[in-house]
Amino acid sequence: MCSKSNLEDELKNLKLTKRSFLLEGKNTESVDVKIKLIEDKLKSAILENGKEDK
Repeated sequence: MCSKSNLEDELKNLKLTKRSFLLEGKNTESVDVKIKLIEDKLKSAILENGKEDK
């Protein structure tokens, strides 16, 4: 599984890509989907870490 920091880095890069797409007037739908997937993976990773701590 990807580490939390890798997922956070990927999310940051995708958000920068989305900003660039918006400035260029490009469609951001594919980037939005990727951002949602990474956010979901991060939430899952956080929940898994919480279960392991208990």
